[in-house]
Amino acid sequence: MRVAVRLAQATPGLSVRFAAGSAAGAIEAVTAATIAQATARFGEYWSPVIDGERVTIEIEAKAGAPLAGVTLELARLSHLVASANASAREELKLLQDIGKSDSCNINVKCVDPQDALTLNQAAATGKLVFTVPSGGTARCTGTMIYDEPGSFTPYLYGANHCFETAYEAFTLNVWWFFDATACGSPTTAGNYVVQTGGAALLGRSQDWDWALLRLNTMPPAGVYFSGWNAATVGSGIGVESFHHPSGDLKKWSYGTTYGNVPVDFASAAGGAGLFTRVVWNFYGTTEAGSSGGGLVVYNGSGYELRGGLLGGDALCSNPTGSDYFSQFGSMLPLVRQYLTPGSQVPGLVVSVEYYHASLDHYFMTIDPNEIAALDSGQIVGWERTGFRFLAYDSPGAGRNPVCRFYRKPAFGDSHFFTADPAECARVAVDYATDWYFESPAIYYVALPNAVTGACPAGTKPIYRFLNTFEINHRYTTEQTVANELSTKAGWIPEGYGPGPLYPVMCSPVGS
Repeated sequence: MRVAVRLAQATPGLSVRFAAGSAAGAIEAVTAATIAQATARFGEYWSPVIDGERVTIEIEAKAGAPLAGVTLELARLSHLVASANASAREELKLLQDIGKSDSCNINVKCVDPQDALTLNQAAATGKLVFTVPSGGTARCTGTMIYDEPGSFTPYLYGANHCFETAYEAFTLNVWWFFDATACGSPTTAGNYVVQTGGAALLGRSQDWDWALLRLNTMPPAGVYFSGWNAATVGSGIGVESFHHPSGDLKKWSYGTTYGNVPVDFASAAGGAGLFTRVVWNFYGTTEAGSSGGGLVVYNGSGYELRGGLLGGDALCSNPTGSDYFSQFGSMLPLVRQYLTPGSQVPGLVVSVEYYHASLDHYFMTIDPNEIAALDSGQIVGWERTGFRFLAYDSPGAGRNPVCRFYRKPAFGDSHFFTADPAECARVAVDYATDWYFESPAIYYVALPNAVTGACPAGTKPIYRFLNTFEINHRYTTEQTVANELSTKAGWIPEGYGPGPLYPVMCSPVGS
């Protein structure tokens, strides 16, 4: 079970503990400030996952703590069991998952040899349990990854179709070492550890189905930080995956790659990216719950993470079916500030997108001070969508400055960006009453061909849509997002070319 609670104020000296009904100690203890902050951001704070049929909530107030008017509201209760009408992301069980995956799955304890390489990669793989806005709780698989030497910042690689909002990342629990006790005991869990505290959604791509999270607390001792490689995986390569099919104890699969292909599941992922096709023609398979599970390749001395599971039709009942994995290299150019801060590509900056639910407004910025204020809640109400794109930080051949306007609060409190010099000049003159000209050049981008809409080599389209209900624009390089907005009432595409999508700017692809 999980229980969602609310506190309107961060009362000093007040803390809340959550435990199983018969437990001697709490699973998690949090301050009133933590719950109040989550209430302000997401409308509620979710407890950790509690085994059993009862949740105990204990409230402790230090002597003299001001309690007048303090109300702890029990908002929602989530029972982590399958329901007849649950979606694929919500049909969750937890400990009851043990033994639920199909018989062809290989217990990770049966991998031969049980050497340090196997044990370490298994220890980098966690079962991800998180709550979606409807109140249902979902499961996926994720991999802890390495960044800079000596850093050990808890970055977790997963799938976009698992984490589509900051809310879901914030509710994350990670089940580490959720493994069988031995090869012959596939239905008995060992000494697993549940890490609470949630995560921050740093970046994601709906087109390429990757997500990068940073855990809010450090993982327990023994968790391994996996190496990675951004190179594209070719055909005919032996690959492995460590994952939690159907939320079960950790399994292992071994198969072969068959090139990189476009995939469109007409859902939250795929449609514009390329995915590594894998057939498990040697050992194991994947199932629901394996999503995001790492695709790893042995390089002669160790394992390297190369992507995460999008999905496919591979099953024990369909051993020749295919699975499709994202490519780590599609993520790296957009997240070098996190994974390779000492070796970023010069001349590029990252534009980060935010959303304000109450205003129904989108906003993007490259300004570190604005990003810090938005992420910390100093500027209230904004959350990262996870979407990002690159721009140039200086002028150059084929680059246009992007000017920025701010619509004054009395007229709608919004922002507008354009790289078209004529449009920039026109807005500055024609709309001077309600739009304030903030900057002539926040960064630089290329422009599409005005007739064809084609972007120059080494760049990709940025699409712009106007929300006519709110007079707010959204800018995205995600083709799947642009396709969705094209069919959404009140959203109008603005840009160049014959359509059906109209690029308005061009973002460098990066490396």
